[in-house]
Amino acid sequence: MNPTYLKRANEYDISIDVTTLDNFQKSKVYEPNYSHELINGKYDMIIFGFADCYNGCNNPVNLNTNAVQSVKNFIGTGQSVMFTHDIMFGSNNVWVNEFGSIVGQIKPQTDLGNGAPYTSTSTTKVNSGLMTDYPFTLGNSITVSTTHNQYYTLDLEDESVIPWYNIYGSPRDIYDSWNHYYTYSKGNVTYSGTGHVGTSAAFPDDEQKLFVNTMYRAFLGSNHAPQLTV
Repeated sequence: MNPTYLKRANEYDISIDVTTLDNFQKSKVYEPNYSHELINGKYDMIIFGFADCYNGCNNPVNLNTNAVQSVKNFIGTGQSVMFTHDIMFGSNNVWVNEFGSIVGQIKPQTDLGNGAPYTSTSTTKVNSGLMTDYPFTLGNSITVSTTHNQYYTLDLEDESVIPWYNIYGSPRDIYDSWNHYYTYSKGNVTYSGTGHVGTSAAFPDDEQKLFVNTMYRAFLGSNHAPQLTV
């Protein structure tokens, strides 16, 4: 991430902490910095990502019961979580079973992303709002790191689901957000199709700016604890 994108004088200053899923799942007794037990009131947004086969594909990487509940509580109190590429993969695993409906991905399980066919670096904007306009004004088509379709359809019957960018290219209807979503939001939950290349490659500028817009929107929309100044 270009550090200059994370800060704008007198407007915002975003700081990012990075940890592993192993540490995140530990009790605060054993992990006093990044335990799931500490997220409420400490962070404005939790991001799960970025990796190809984040959900382990043939060997799912699950969250333990306590971590799942902490994340659900975090979302339930109006705070923001971003899920990313290949998290909602397969069936009968903790990500799909516990978070599928929360994320807004539902059956049918199309598996359009299985084997990563028709990879693309192009997206097209299907809605405009704070996510696309501030702090950075993004174009109608932005370049992203290599990605592909996901595995479940998007619940477009849910009024809180707002697609922002769809994947463009190959045999795709660019306005078909049911199948070809790249980034969308469902209330205070956001999903991004980035992660196919992990963190081994540089993210294009527009994609970085979209992440900053997403984090800024998450901060504004979150349920923050009141601060009293006397």
